[in-house]
Amino acid sequence: MMQIGIIVLNVFSIVASILVIAVIIGIRCYRKTLVDRMSFRLTAYIATLDAVLSGVLIGFSFTDSVFVTRCLRVIALGVDLSSIFLTMNIALNLQLIFLNNKRVTMRYEYFYVFGSLGLGLIVAVLSGIYRARTTSLVLPVVVFVAVTYCLSVVIMIVYRLIRSKDGQRDQARQLNALSDSNVRRAVVRILLYPLVLIVAQLPFAIAFVLLLTCGESCIDINIGNTPVTLVEMSIYTMSLQGILNSVAFMFDPALRIVVVMIKNDMVSDYFYSEHQVFEKDHKPTIHRWLVHKYLVPHTEECAKISSSSEPLVTKDIEVLKMM
Repeated sequence: MMQIGIIVLNVFSIVASILVIAVIIGIRCYRKTLVDRMSFRLTAYIATLDAVLSGVLIGFSFTDSVFVTRCLRVIALGVDLSSIFLTMNIALNLQLIFLNNKRVTMRYEYFYVFGSLGLGLIVAVLSGIYRARTTSLVLPVVVFVAVTYCLSVVIMIVYRLIRSKDGQRDQARQLNALSDSNVRRAVVRILLYPLVLIVAQLPFAIAFVLLLTCGESCIDINIGNTPVTLVEMSIYTMSLQGILNSVAFMFDPALRIVVVMIKNDMVSDYFYSEHQVFEKDHKPTIHRWLVHKYLVPHTEECAKISSSSEPLVTKDIEVLKMM
C-alpha cells in the first residue's frame, strides 16, 4: 500500500515538474527578459531534478536487481543532493542581495549550478563506491544543514521585511532596498522555494536528530493504528517535492507580469473601436471576442490599461533582475 501511494505521488510530481519546465520555456520564448532572473532559472533546474528524482523513486518499486537498486540509489542521492544545494543557493542568493547587500553577477550562477551538480555527483559516487556507515550519513547531515540554513535565512529576511514595512529605518542599505512594495512582494514569493525544502525535508532532518540522540526506537510513530517511521514519512514528503515546488512556482512574481503583458499585447493587437467594425478588412475572431468580452469591456478601460500597466511591468521586470 505504501508503494502505491509513493508511486502515485511521484507520478504527480513528474507531471507538475514537467509543466513548470514547459511554462518556463514558453515564457522564455514569449519574452526573454522575463526569465532574466537567477532564482527563476534555478527553479527550472530544480524542476528538472525533481522530475528525475521522482522517476528514480518509482524505479525502486519495479526492480529486484541488487545492481540496479544500487545504481538507482546512487542516482537518487546525487539528484536529491543537487536539488537541495540549488534550493540552498536560492536562499543564499536572497541573503547576499538583501542581507549582505552584495551585487550578484552571472559568475555566481555558474558557481551555483555547476557547484551544486558537481558536488552532488561526487558525493553520490563516493557513497556508492564506499558503502560505509560514514557515507550513509551524508544525506541526513546535508538535509539537516540545509533545513537549518534555509529556515534561518527565511526568518532573517521576514524579520527585515516586517521592519521595513513598519517604517523602521537604520543606516543599512539593504533595509532601504526592502522598503519598496514590489521588492517585498517578490521576495516573499521567492522565499516559498526554500520553504518547500524545509517542508519536504524536515521529517528526514528530525529523524536524523532523533536517531543520533536516542536511537531507532524514537523514530517510530503511529498514524492511526499503523506504525510508521519518520524515515518512511520522509519518503512521502520527498515524493511531494515536485508538487510543492510547482505550487510555489504558481506564486512566482514573474507569472503575474506575464499575465499583464499578455493582456496588454492582446489589447494592442485585437482591440478595435466602434467605427472599425464597418471597415472591410475587419473580421470577427475569437481573439477579438475575448478581448472585448473579458479584457476591455469598455473603450475607456483600454486606454487605462495601455497607459498605466506598461510602466508598472517595466518597473517589476527591473525589480526581478535583482534576484
